[in-house]
Amino acid sequence: MFSLNPNNIEIVAGHVTSESRSPSQFISATKDLSIAEKWANKIGTRIVDIDLSKILGGTIDISFTKDLDLLSNQFEDD
Repeated sequence: MFSLNPNNIEIVAGHVTSESRSPSQFISATKDLSIAEKWANKIGTRIVDIDLSKILGGTIDISFTKDLDLLSNQFEDD
């Protein structure tokens, strides 16, 4: 699996607010199947199961807005 634009330098806020209109270096994911289905239907993509223990490069969890830093790309290394 690869991002649509791996060489992009967009910040997290830009990726989140663009709603996939502007390809970025990020890959969006959700734990909620209904949300995954909504996006798959909206933009014509498929749903995959991701094993986060195999993700290289870290993750950014924006599940809770209090943890969202819209000004930087602070990755969590699991």
